[in-house]
Amino acid sequence: MLRMPRYNASIRADRNATESPGNYCYSGCIASCPGPGQHSNSFYGAVYANNDGSGTFGTAYHWKNQFDAMSQARKNCVARKGPCQLAAVFVDRCAAIVWARRGDAITDILVANGPSRAAAESTALRGCQANQPGATCQMQNSFCAGDSPNW
Repeated sequence: MLRMPRYNASIRADRNATESPGNYCYSGCIASCPGPGQHSNSFYGAVYANNDGSGTFGTAYHWKNQFDAMSQARKNCVARKGPCQLAAVFVDRCAAIVWARRGDAITDILVANGPSRAAAESTALRGCQANQPGATCQMQNSFCAGDSPNW
């Protein structure tokens, strides 16, 4: 979980995600996680988010290595309104992104992953309700790492 006290919003994320150069795996990654230019039989996804209260996020899925998924998600987030930071990385799983709102303000972005879209959505919504009592929790996006890209 990441907390951003400088702003009136936070990003709750996979605390095992890392974007350290040369370390493309996170703790739940497969044993031989491929780096840039390498491929596997799995599909990778990633989420980056901006914690300034705008609710901006970028996603990537259907990538054959974790580094490329992270790079594309970051690029997508920054194109919408940077700066952004890594919120989640996952392999062969699904993710859901939920906003917590109080009035017009987005006070939290919650990202959860699970074995199915429904499981990820349920986990993200429960996390929002538990961490932001009284806030309105709004599902913003859900997708699976293996979903067909629409580009």
